[in-house]
Amino acid sequence: MTSTNPPDITIITISPENTVLSKLQTLTRTIEMMRYEQHKLARELPPVRFADLCGDGTNVNRAFEVSVRAWMNTFMSPIDTTLLDREDVEKWEILTPRYVVKGLTDGDETRVGVWDYDEARFVTLEDSDEPVAFDSIDEASDKACDLQYWSSINHGFPFAWNEGWIIDGTYWLAELQAAGFLVYRYDDDCVIAGIDGGGYSFMGAHFAPLYAALAAKNDWLVETDDGPRRITMSRE
Repeated sequence: MTSTNPPDITIITISPENTVLSKLQTLTRTIEMMRYEQHKLARELPPVRFADLCGDGTNVNRAFEVSVRAWMNTFMSPIDTTLLDREDVEKWEILTPRYVVKGLTDGDETRVGVWDYDEARFVTLEDSDEPVAFDSIDEASDKACDLQYWSSINHGFPFAWNEGWIIDGTYWLAELQAAGFLVYRYDDDCVIAGIDGGGYSFMGAHFAPLYAALAAKNDWLVETDDGPRRITMSRE
């Protein structure tokens, strides 16, 4: 007769302390503690100047550039603007206009002029340094819109290279404009930033200054060749 007794079974108990997962968890906690201590020390050190990480607007400190790109990948989603309706300009609301109407003192009389953010001066008469003074805000606004249109199609509308980046909200418009970005709200829906230019380093001239300004404003730590540091936009 064949035996129906079950075969002997050997049960091996593996201690959780000896598993690969447990060792990885311990290693992760150790790295996190080391990182915490490193960041704590970094906040006690003097901030690094942005000018020392990207002084010429072209060459960017390698470690800093890595952190800039990591931030971009998280908060700036690239978009091909040829996929959008570029013919209907009414769908594009400029949020960072190059030209705006401002008060202009003309002798004892206050009139209005068109301020050029890129040149940091009022629009002037041809072959002259004298600002153009307008009698009414409507007249100056028409001139600003006209200048904005011709400026925007200089390298392609709305941006050069048909490339833009979708951004989350409008709370960093000032930093975007200071870093040389044009920003539009498209079709009352998404906010898109872009660059109207070419032939130079976008990283050094636009992306690095934008990230540095936001890091300085929000007291973020940035990566440098000497480890994480606070950053300042001051040149002193």
